[in-house]
Amino acid sequence: MTTSTPALNNAMEIAAQSLHHMAEAHTRATTPDTLLPAWNDIPEPARRSYRVLAQKAAESATFDDFYAFTTLAERLAGLSYPDASHDTERTRGARAQYHLVKFLGSLETGDSE
Repeated sequence: MTTSTPALNNAMEIAAQSLHHMAEAHTRATTPDTLLPAWNDIPEPARRSYRVLAQKAAESATFDDFYAFTTLAERLAGLSYPDASHDTERTRGARAQYHLVKFLGSLETGDSE
């Protein structure tokens, strides 16, 4: 099945919003007194960062590829970060982001299992 560019753009927008909602839920669970603004209330550069993250997850062939992207800043700065194979809050969160975007993309293209 072929999918049009507008459909893929819509899927990436939904995936980006979903990533933002994941961040909201995590913030509510870990620091209930701190609220993130709703998707419609965040500035366009912040929305764009979620879109880039969603696009990178969609384009990554494996979780390791996606995780390498999400840890790029730490690698460039010479900081330490957990390896993708480790079971940490950070890797679980990144894995959830990756699989959510892959799942949403599969629904859009009709490739869901």
